[in-house]
Amino acid sequence: MLSGFRGLSPLVRGQGYGRVMLEAAMVQAFADPVVQRVGLGVYARNVGAMRLYEQLGFRRESVNPEASRVGGEWWAAVTMGLSRDAWRP
Repeated sequence: MLSGFRGLSPLVRGQGYGRVMLEAAMVQAFADPVVQRVGLGVYARNVGAMRLYEQLGFRRESVNPEASRVGGEWWAAVTMGLSRDAWRP
């Protein structure tokens, strides 16, 4: 699982930086022949991020409808995965 990545500043979203960073991370991950799959978690409300992940080949695997409680409301989280076979650099 990609760990620690928290996204981009709203000031630079939509300019392609997220794609570049994720593509570099996938190249690095799949350079190790032991790595067969990369997984990540994203809040379901983050539609832009999920669209980017799907464009890169990630597929939705599961949804946790009560992943985090934020301001008295439950936020759903989606687990997404990308297999080595599905990765197209």
